[in-house]
Amino acid sequence: MDSGALGYDGGSSPYYKAGGGSRDDGSWAITRFLRNEVFDSQKLVGNLNVLYGAGVFAGAVYFVEKYGELLIQ
Repeated sequence: MDSGALGYDGGSSPYYKAGGGSRDDGSWAITRFLRNEVFDSQKLVGNLNVLYGAGVFAGAVYFVEKYGELLIQ
């Protein structure tokens, strides 16, 4: 088996080339995550759906905590 098949380039891990992102822009990891995963225009609709679902869930929990006695007869 040749070492090129694993992506081995002499680093500490045989999967060194496969992992991690580019650090050429000099930004922090959290900034890159927010830019690439949260605010990306292709993922924004899905992220808003998740936010909407979490809001509905939180609202339902609040309603049951506050007015749960009205549901019991």
